[in-house]
Amino acid sequence: MSRRGYELIGADASVEMLMQAQESPRDESPLLSICDADGEYCDELLASGACMLVSAYDPGKLSVESISKITTFRDSLLSGGLVRPYVLAAGEFPGLDSAYGADRRKLMTLNRSNGGATLVRDGVIIAKWPLRSLPDSADIQELMDVDAPTAVEKENTPRRLKLQGFLLYVFAVLLLL
Repeated sequence: MSRRGYELIGADASVEMLMQAQESPRDESPLLSICDADGEYCDELLASGACMLVSAYDPGKLSVESISKITTFRDSLLSGGLVRPYVLAAGEFPGLDSAYGADRRKLMTLNRSNGGATLVRDGVIIAKWPLRSLPDSADIQELMDVDAPTAVEKENTPRRLKLQGFLLYVFAVLLLL
């Protein structure tokens, strides 16, 4: 597994990586901190159990359809009871009073999509989805039925194989030219 921020999935993104302060003297803030509407930090919500972090690093740029899709997704997770959903936004999330605040850059690192979901289980990042392809309850249940390393492998191996196949194809075409 790559150690880049975008590829930081599974055991490499443990509770320590999500919540502990960085050792660098330039940035002594936690890697991901969330706070409620009153400004109280709620980092402990991420540390135990399963939760879905539905994030928007620039909620003001989301379309009405995107906002509706996010709230519908959150509501379906609430009614399903499989994972606890938390909407994270850098700034106010339109039409939703229960969103948690987080740093914009850290939300960009968490999920590159402005509007996306990240499944976290016991502080370990299991999978990420952009807004255009949010998971359904069957997909989430499938990842919850297995241990964290298996879930990470199950979610990421098909995508990597597709990418590697595409790159192999492009390389072969370039060799033929």
